[in-house]
Amino acid sequence: MYTIHGGKDMEEIELTHLSGHKDSRPVRIGNGAADHLQLDIYGELLDFVYLSQKFARPLGYDMWLAVRDL
Repeated sequence: MYTIHGGKDMEEIELTHLSGHKDSRPVRIGNGAADHLQLDIYGELLDFVYLSQKFARPLGYDMWLAVRDL
């Protein structure tokens, strides 16, 4: 996340009045997420695999092994 001036120094703030996914807390905004482990790309990959299997050509065995090994 960058500021409108291109800087990366943004204060991380806790939003105590909000709850996150499945009521997780604390909810934070700011640039602290840049230091956290980000796993959301795996969900994007699985969504792609599912949709390509459903609407396009199925993955070959070798490609499935490559995806599985990730």
